[in-house]
Amino acid sequence: MTTATPSTSGSPSLIEIDTLIERPIITIDKEPYEITAPDELTIVESAAVGRLGRRLDRLMKKETLDQEGERELARTLGKLAAIIMRPVPADVRQGLNEAQTLAVIEVFTLLLLARKAKLAGGTMLKTVGAQVLTAMTNPSGTDGETPSPASSGSTAATRGAG
Repeated sequence: MTTATPSTSGSPSLIEIDTLIERPIITIDKEPYEITAPDELTIVESAAVGRLGRRLDRLMKKETLDQEGERELARTLGKLAAIIMRPVPADVRQGLNEAQTLAVIEVFTLLLLARKAKLAGGTMLKTVGAQVLTAMTNPSGTDGETPSPASSGSTAATRGAG
């Protein structure tokens, strides 16, 4: 597993590769747990996260879900959580409700987007960072903007705990 970023040291190197992975930490019931770092995803896992993320987005944008749609949503959340929260013990993962699981998935997604922005040369990193800070400080959209349909601000409360 590697971390690759455009060279910023002024050297003629096109890319800097760091093989040491530092996993992000989340806290569940006051206990710290590592989650999978975006850089440690295999190519297969990365493709699965993308595919499952698109499916989750599609399901979350629906006005209503029938029973099969709710089951598909729960399966999709479970599959994403299994990849993202692989280092977290299964019993701890299973103790989270859907909104809590979605919150972890959203944090991971932000990490993934920040990584992609950094790989793209960092030109979007400041913008993404500002948006992340705004979202974290105003999760209810109190800055005058309405949360998007795929955000937890508009959907997490509408889904039952699962």
